[in-house]
Amino acid sequence: RDPRGRDFDVEKKSDFGLGIRAGYQLDNGTLLYISGSRVKARFVTGWEKGENNTNFIHRDDKVYGNRVAIGADIPTSRSVFIRVSYAYTDYDDYAFTTENAQADDMTFENSESQFRLGLGAHF
Repeated sequence: RDPRGRDFDVEKKSDFGLGIRAGYQLDNGTLLYISGSRVKARFVTGWEKGENNTNFIHRDDKVYGNRVAIGADIPTSRSVFIRVSYAYTDYDDYAFTTENAQADDMTFENSESQFRLGLGAHF
């Protein structure tokens, strides 16, 4: 970046949501499932252009998204299981226009993929 360049960053701080999961249990006890949820996430966005820090932008946006997942709960004993899942989340876009002399229109389209491997227990 030179004095006319731009630096920007986006960091997802948190998310939460509500979803539904449906599955099918195999004869060996393995549960195969799909799920869908609506989530709300918090993204912190920074934007810097040039040397004048009064034009720098630091935003805190709350954005909704749709998450779909597939997975399996595989029993290893009577009360312990291994969970394997993959989820993809597509968040709604958000945008802003900078207020400096040569304004920029910025649009952010965030998505994420998660692969999880875990150990669980039934009580």
